[in-house]
Amino acid sequence: MKKGMVFFVILLVSLSLFAKGGTETQTKTVDSFDWRNYEGTELRFVTLNFYYSNLLAEYVDEFTEKTGIKVTIESFPENQHYQKVMVELAAGNPSLDVFATAGNCNEGFSYHANGWYEPLDSYIASPILTSPDWMPEDFFSSVYEAQVINGQRVAIPMNAVTWILYYRQDLFDEKGIQVPATMEELVNAAQALNSSDTYGFVGRGTRAQAAMTWSNFLYNYGGRWLDDDGNPVFNSPEGVAALETYVQLMRDYSNPGASNNDWTDVQAMMQQGQAAMILDTNAWLGVFTDPTKSKVVGNLGAAPAPTAAGVDPTSVLWSWNLAISPFSKNKEAAWMFIQWATSAEIQKRIQDQNFVTARESAWNSETYLENVNKDWMDATLESLDHAIPILYAQATPSAEINDIVGAAIIAAIQGSSSPKDALDSAAAQVRRIL
Repeated sequence: MKKGMVFFVILLVSLSLFAKGGTETQTKTVDSFDWRNYEGTELRFVTLNFYYSNLLAEYVDEFTEKTGIKVTIESFPENQHYQKVMVELAAGNPSLDVFATAGNCNEGFSYHANGWYEPLDSYIASPILTSPDWMPEDFFSSVYEAQVINGQRVAIPMNAVTWILYYRQDLFDEKGIQVPATMEELVNAAQALNSSDTYGFVGRGTRAQAAMTWSNFLYNYGGRWLDDDGNPVFNSPEGVAALETYVQLMRDYSNPGASNNDWTDVQAMMQQGQAAMILDTNAWLGVFTDPTKSKVVGNLGAAPAPTAAGVDPTSVLWSWNLAISPFSKNKEAAWMFIQWATSAEIQKRIQDQNFVTARESAWNSETYLENVNKDWMDATLESLDHAIPILYAQATPSAEINDIVGAAIIAAIQGSSSPKDALDSAAAQVRRIL
């Protein structure tokens, strides 16, 4: 069963079970901030297996030494992580204290509707619970504010990922082409660079993954997933124009069978020098600059996503975040762990190892700046200035919406439906599930 469908089934079952919220938390009387206020507590942290969690596992003994709080970390592959966390939250399992979540970038609206997040605003505001050195203002504003749903803060970001345009600088120089800043220039560049050896543009094509890439086009044509009342409007004239452009790129200037591309295909084709341009996550820089595996080392350029003429730029935002289960009996101690895990000190240490984090101070570390790809960093920072969580529609059934729209994109790429007809049909389906 696909992740989206698993999520939807569990969601329908659980919505009726947990309207009343969580259990009582263990509290103790404290009158000032002290890292050892909750000494002796044992926490359980469930997360996905990725660089940030893996590094926290290496450092976690330092947290125990600092606080006297012991943390058991359980890491799983992403899909398994999602399923495990959903099952435990649906069951109201009090042993789950902290969990990793994509929040508003993916499942946040569903979890919030279920009451599966402990609101964090009161913890942050408390001088007894929050260290004066934690500095929330140090987070990139776009990624920090993205974890507020319906006026409540639900999570704290570990990393900040946005989508940028990667391109082959050597091919652009050879053809005398300027880096595209508009969608028209993007199409023209793809046409000029397309050859028997190199595809002009490569993008994601499989269902929900296609919708992720296309959302960049949707917003940078001036469209959006839903209007202010939650109605689907992705089939607007702007949305249709965005899909027409994406179809042209994927059908005329990409690899054969492009509608079957997942993220691994896109990454591999750029890494092996088979793609002149891709529009995808900035988190792939390390893959493209590894001299033992990449054929584009020294020839890689990066820029913000192009926009349609006259449209203000919008960038995709993604982040993994830390949240507290509302059913935990150790909420204050859990907040201590989140503070430590997202502190400036920890994020700087992770950033210095060339892994992206969510704090501006970490990005300005002298150690990090010594070796970073300047084009990539400039493109990332500019993109983060206007980044919003648009990989998924910001609604409770976000995964289902992406799946429906992804199918429409495939139909348009394969030619079984026009872009307008495909999006109109998808919008009608989304109205029914909303």
